[in-house]
Amino acid sequence: SQKSHSRILPSNHVWIHDAHLSDTIVCFPIKRNIYGKIFGGFLMRKALEVAWSNASLFSGNRCRICGVDDIMFRKSVDVGSILLLSSQ
Repeated sequence: SQKSHSRILPSNHVWIHDAHLSDTIVCFPIKRNIYGKIFGGFLMRKALEVAWSNASLFSGNRCRICGVDDIMFRKSVDVGSILLLSSQ
């Protein structure tokens, strides 16, 4: 990486910013729930896809998803929103 660090990176390790992936999503009406907001399951799937893609690209192998511990929605997502999802 181009950044300078005050710590020495141990062998077989990488800086977290070197394993970064992002995706932009436009929230179309077809993904809305009964309340007119974007369906939470769609958002969870897209977040999981970005995380899985980042892990798979970084490791050089197809990763296996073992589980998801916790997902918290802080606020609803309106139809027409543009979301930037990122994974590190």
